[in-house]
Amino acid sequence: MKVFIIIFIILIVLLMPIKIQIIKNMNNDKYVNDINIYFIKIFNIRIDFDRFLYKTLKIKKSNNLNNIITNINYIKNNKSLLTNFLSLITLNKITLIYKTNNLLLSFLSWNSIYIIRNLYSNLLDIENEYYNVIYDEDIENRIVYDIQFKIRIIYFLLAYVLNIYEKFKKRRHKNVRTSN
Repeated sequence: MKVFIIIFIILIVLLMPIKIQIIKNMNNDKYVNDINIYFIKIFNIRIDFDRFLYKTLKIKKSNNLNNIITNINYIKNNKSLLTNFLSLITLNKITLIYKTNNLLLSFLSWNSIYIIRNLYSNLLDIENEYYNVIYDEDIENRIVYDIQFKIRIIYFLLAYVLNIYEKFKKRRHKNVRTSN
């Protein structure tokens, strides 16, 4: 009976939708960068993921060139995993606002919104999207965004297994070609 209950709980956790919210905003003259994970159906639990990472992994909040290059290399190396993962999520909300004091930058911001929207619209189903460019000579240049999406843990595991299968298939195909 205990094994059945444990298996049932594991299945519930694997199939339960999880809402992930990524926020970059400015409140009370203070920047807010936040990643929240909500277990929404049964438990109604909120985990402040970025604070958890900073405390457990002792990650510094600095954005230097070395961190940016490392992240770009990670994305290049795991492109198929990210593509599989993005194809399995549902984007509930995206808000993207450019605030600028430069007229040319304002114009370029609209062009970048168009490019970004076309890039991810091929991969994602989007329910609610909002874009804006605010031009004012008295504000500083910044980007404000709020992204919310839902995923199930089983989908992430499925994307990971598909990625491993594709890498194994490529490696096997490469070995077969060289042996002929």
